Amino acid sequence: ADGAWATSPGFPQVLVDDNTTAYPDPVGVPLTCGKTYWVYNKNVLDDGYYGRLWDGRSWQAEERATVAHSSRGLYSLAAEGDRVHLVFGGGKIRYRARDAANGWGEAFQVASAGSGHASITRTGPNSLVVTWLDKSLDSVCYREMDNGRWGEPQRWLDESRAHLANTELGINSAALAESAGPFKLAVAYTT
Repeated sequence: ADGAWATSPGFPQVLVDDNTTAYPDPVGVPLTCGKTYWVYNKNVLDDGYYGRLWDGRSWQAEERATVAHSSRGLYSLAAEGDRVHLVFGGGKIRYRARDAANGWGEAFQVASAGSGHASITRTGPNSLVVTWLDKSLDSVCYREMDNGRWGEPQRWLDESRAHLANTELGINSAALAESAGPFKLAVAYTT
């Protein structure tokens, strides 16, 4: 009430112990009523990514969000109410959704080739766009889910003449800036 900062109970919270061989890269999304969901990487051999819910009052039990393994945080999140949308993976790009009642659903393969730096953006109720960089095509690609149904992967930007993709290091992609009807604005990427 006097304007002084006060840390809420339950914080700070250690999601991942320090690890010198991995990048835990915790990513969180806001849900309803003060809740947030966090995904992170523990770099445990042959293990996946993990997730944890802050329910607005306390931390809930840790969950395995994927079985795919990487020493880096190759994932992106979006939220719709209390539903979490996750895109993840290097090489194969996969999607998985989590709802409060049933937990994580089955994984869906979005693309068979990608740099691992995919992004996900919600574009409407039960609709989203996943963007990624395809190193073999030197292209920015995307795939839309509209009302829960996936369309086919599309090439968005063809950079094959410029050869922007570094086949060793990959290329990074930022999120879709805006979407209105058939129009999509700006994806930023770096080599």
